[in-house]
Amino acid sequence: MNKLHYLILLILLSGLPLQAQLDHTVLRQERFPVPDSGRWNLSFEQLAFFKNNEYYTPINPGQTWFGMQLTPQVQYSPARHVVLSGGLFLQKNYGSLKALDKVQPLFNIQYLKERWHILAGSLLGHVNHNISEPMFDFESSFYRRMEYGLQAIHQSDAIRWDTWIDWQRNIQRDDPWQEQFVAASHFSGRLASGTGWALKIPIQFTLFHRGGQINVGPTPNISKLNTAAGLRLELLRGNLALESHLMNSFDFSPHPVQPWINGHGWYNNAILKFRKHYRATLTWWRGTEWQSPLGGALFGGINNYDVYLNERTRNLYMLRLQYVRQIAPGFYTDIRFEPHYDQNLGKPELSHAVFFSYRGMIKR
Repeated sequence: MNKLHYLILLILLSGLPLQAQLDHTVLRQERFPVPDSGRWNLSFEQLAFFKNNEYYTPINPGQTWFGMQLTPQVQYSPARHVVLSGGLFLQKNYGSLKALDKVQPLFNIQYLKERWHILAGSLLGHVNHNISEPMFDFESSFYRRMEYGLQAIHQSDAIRWDTWIDWQRNIQRDDPWQEQFVAASHFSGRLASGTGWALKIPIQFTLFHRGGQINVGPTPNISKLNTAAGLRLELLRGNLALESHLMNSFDFSPHPVQPWINGHGWYNNAILKFRKHYRATLTWWRGTEWQSPLGGALFGGINNYDVYLNERTRNLYMLRLQYVRQIAPGFYTDIRFEPHYDQNLGKPELSHAVFFSYRGMIKR
């Protein structure tokens, strides 16, 4: 470990706040109030996104995401604790020649009772899962936002547990493609707490599988598992926190196509919330032979375009600055400026973003 590693470690252990996630309030799917039995609601969510990644590393050359998403839905409660939902997900990428880049139906059945929330169909997914970035890339909000399958959420004062299956592609006999799904879980439990502080243990895993027995074609089957366990100390009612994760990646594929089978990483974040709407997050990531099919490309060492440009070890030092504010009822903005230093590249890189979202509901 060189001097820079010791300096970052000293900062992390000196009492500065750490938190695994950025504030993704603007990107989250809203959990609207449950309509009374026999009643219905009309909900409306809209997201305008712009994110520009000025990266130079061959691992992730960077990309600009610029567009709009719209999600109108109707919720109806035929009986107590049961909600039926239906709607559409629409996306337009600015500059695209298509009238709409995505048009997807949204249907689900929800069961809500006490601390449990069960969904079948379209899920309450993506950044709502609170999975750490090396395992789950929040930028896929801009190209693969919707999830379909089964989900169970348990939430109490001391525990939050979210587990789900996202079935991304099915197959029929003799199809030329493979079935693909994700099974994952995130558990966070409070170990101890006091006035203004809490100690929690977060445990996460994601399993990615692509394969099948009734399809045809030479594409090899893939099964990859990522796990994480850590500790989180929240201070001053959450305005300061300390969190660190140890992560592992495993490739159980019958015939691996990547150069590494097992990898590991150390993911640390520091966050300071100040002046009500501002956040500053310090991140240190060190990954060795790390790979995650769902994780942020910046964290992994696999180059999907040139196998000779893989990087066995990745060291990233990030500063994320955010301004997050509710401007009016239901209307939010999120402005980000995120420079980072890639030790392998030997120079800084930059990302910046602006998001606006609106969420509204009409009760009938």
